Amino acid sequence: MPSRVLFVDDEPRVLSGLKRSLRGYAQAWDMHFAQSPVAALQEFLAEPFDVVVSDLAMLDMDGLSMIMEMRKAKTDTAFIMLTGTADLRKAVDAINQAEVFRFFTKPCNSALLAEGVNAAIRDVLARRKVVNDNPSERPDINGLSEAIGLAALNRLAIGAFVVDANARVLLTNLSAGQILATQDGIFLGADNVCRLSVKSDTDRLHHLIERATSQVQQADDDDETSGMPIVRPSLKRSYSALAVPLSLPLDQKTDSHGPLAVIFVTDPEKQPLPSPETMARLFGLSPAESRLAHALAEGLRVEEAAEKCGITLSTARTYLKQAFVKTNTGRQSELVKLVMTSPALI
Repeated sequence: MPSRVLFVDDEPRVLSGLKRSLRGYAQAWDMHFAQSPVAALQEFLAEPFDVVVSDLAMLDMDGLSMIMEMRKAKTDTAFIMLTGTADLRKAVDAINQAEVFRFFTKPCNSALLAEGVNAAIRDVLARRKVVNDNPSERPDINGLSEAIGLAALNRLAIGAFVVDANARVLLTNLSAGQILATQDGIFLGADNVCRLSVKSDTDRLHHLIERATSQVQQADDDDETSGMPIVRPSLKRSYSALAVPLSLPLDQKTDSHGPLAVIFVTDPEKQPLPSPETMARLFGLSPAESRLAHALAEGLRVEEAAEKCGITLSTARTYLKQAFVKTNTGRQSELVKLVMTSPALI
């Protein structure tokens, strides 16, 4: 029986485009198209779908609210979100609040979207197998592993681009989407090929990707990596890019894309820091101590941090000493280093 897939968008031309571009999957998927989240919700409640692909920004009800309502039906549906680059913060909320399986920035290549839908279907089938299998049998958790891996990628403050040997981007995490949104040195063409602002840099990046993907073919345990700076037209400090082979388990290998690689991109202008609230939980600090430690980690001197926190210099020094004791550090530089190497969630 074909998997039931529901596409939701309040723009008729978008739905028409999806129908045309995905007609080749009509035998594998039972596709339905809803022009409003309200209509989609009614259809979903009447008979749930295996996968729901929805736009995020819609007039009557945004995609996140619609998915949260669908979640109340307690189905095993997998949700995919389509979002513009201006809505990336909301996309983070969708992943965290509604447990969205995957998200793609618009416009999305139809082949890339189809791959995401198929991955979601595999995840749904894997979860059903866990429920239906004899408890004594070992369940197939490939789909669950894939979902967990993507969720972990989306927590990274480093951009991650999964590419094939031709530098075609197959998947990005949220940080990579934010990098693409700035249009500052890294771009995607209509063919979804990753390009840089300087042609010679593009050629070099493609060479590194070619090397990385060939290493996957030659030896899965090859740890050699290749890096390069990426010049930014804004004249901000260059990105740092690292291309590494992506080695998949034997049971997850596929010939549809050939060997893959991941490009990790770091933005030196964006120093991730945990929020003061997160720091308080991580290190057992009081709210006042965590705010002071956060200000120091931002590069402020104690005097400047005290002023920012609205406390006297004497009080700031007292809080700092208390923070030293709680974090087992003895100097301001040690405390800052501890903060800078702690989990920083985007």
